[in-house]
Amino acid sequence: MAFSVGDKVVHRYHGPGRIARLDQVETRSGPRDCYVVTMGHGLVVWVPIDGSSEVSLRPPLSASTVARLADILRGLPQPLHTASKERTEQIRALMKDGSPEALCTLVRDLTAYGTRRVLNAGDAAALERARSIVIAEWALATDSPDAAGEVDALLRESARRNAEDPTQ
Repeated sequence: MAFSVGDKVVHRYHGPGRIARLDQVETRSGPRDCYVVTMGHGLVVWVPIDGSSEVSLRPPLSASTVARLADILRGLPQPLHTASKERTEQIRALMKDGSPEALCTLVRDLTAYGTRRVLNAGDAAALERARSIVIAEWALATDSPDAAGEVDALLRESARRNAEDPTQ
């Protein structure tokens, strides 16, 4: 997929940004054309314009994807393992997946887990990382000035539904 200067994009590892310009960078194998992507937190990333850019960059979420993510965030949380090692593996698998759906699932489930138990340092760090990515992508896709508030409202709805569900 080809992008243009000014396009909003999501980098696989660094999150949302915007194509600031095209640049040519000298490498050991010769010059390479690159997208220069500015991220919201001041980071600048050079992404080669070739097959690897298709793996590293994608367009922002569509409206239908945002609606699907809202359903995940407001849905009933799935229980996480109470044993730290097994829970860490569950978290690691969702983080490695990295899809918006997996990250929303992780945010919802870890948030619910944190209402019943104290999160350890690893769980808290994973929740903060996943939450920040979800909020940044939400803001990019919706142009919302209060993406964090919207995500938090959906999580409160999930918590309310969870409290009302006798099977949980």
